[in-house]
Amino acid sequence: MAIKKISLKIKKHEEPDAIVGAWLTQKDLKEIEASVGEFIYASIGWSGSKSCRAKILGILPESEAGTVGLTEDRIYEGNFKEGETCRVWKHTIWF
Repeated sequence: MAIKKISLKIKKHEEPDAIVGAWLTQKDLKEIEASVGEFIYASIGWSGSKSCRAKILGILPESEAGTVGLTEDRIYEGNFKEGETCRVWKHTIWF
């Protein structure tokens, strides 16, 4: 079974006391077969130097389809810039 990956634009998303968080639309969650409370992996390129894991904390409105909302700590951890496009998939393997 192949891992389902999608390309999404990164945007900063903050909610009170939220850390290590991600928000996606219901449509995008369905596409990667993930749910709130599970984890995603976001990556740009193949080296892993621009990547992070994040817990799915909530749902974005469908008008924001094609974006992944990440808390500032995840953007920093991933060496991302807001507006960059990354590949996102459900994270299931922990080392």
